[in-house]
Amino acid sequence: MSHLPNPLYGFAICLLVFWCGTWCVHLLAICYGKFKLHKKSCNYPNETPLPAVSILKPLMGTDPNLEHNLESFFKMDYPMYELLFCIEDSVDPAINIVQSLMTKYPQVDASLYMGGSKVGINPKINNMQPGYAAAKYELIMISDSGIKMKNDTLLDMVNNMTDKYALVHQMPFTCDREGFAATFEKVNHILI
Repeated sequence: MSHLPNPLYGFAICLLVFWCGTWCVHLLAICYGKFKLHKKSCNYPNETPLPAVSILKPLMGTDPNLEHNLESFFKMDYPMYELLFCIEDSVDPAINIVQSLMTKYPQVDASLYMGGSKVGINPKINNMQPGYAAAKYELIMISDSGIKMKNDTLLDMVNNMTDKYALVHQMPFTCDREGFAATFEKVNHILI
C-alpha cells in the first residue's frame, strides 16, 4: 500500500520557506541600516558661513521626556539659531519647563509665545502662528515636542539644504544605544 503525501505538508513547507525569507529580508534591512544609513551624508564646509535658523516648537502639556527633549535644542552645536516655543493655553504645564530652560541657558536666543492665532482649521498651525510671525530668519524648522536633537543634527540638515531644495525633512531616530535591539529599533523607525 503506497502512502500519498498529505497536501498540508506542501502548504507547511511553503509557509516555512516564506517565513525564512521574511526573516532574511529583516536581517538584511538591519545590516543595511547599521552600516549604510547610520553615516553622515555630507561633509561640512568651513569656508562659507552657515545661515541662521528659526526653530518653531509647538507645545501642549508635558510628558516624562519633555524637559530632556527640549534641553537638547538648547545644547546644539550651531552658530546662530533661535528657539520659538508656542503654547496655546496660558496655564499649560509646559510653560514652567520652557521658562526653566530659558533661565538655565540664557546664551540661547529663545522666546515663548502664548495664545496662538486663528489662521486655519489645524490647531497646531494656529498655535505656531505667533512664533512664525516673529521668526527672525529665513530658514525655519518645525519640530514637535517629542523630538530630541543630537548636537550636530541641525548642522547636518542645513548642509543638505541647497538651492535645488525648498524643504529638508529628517527621519526621527531613536537614542544611541549599544546592541542588537537598539539597531533593530533604529531600522524599524526608518522603515515605518
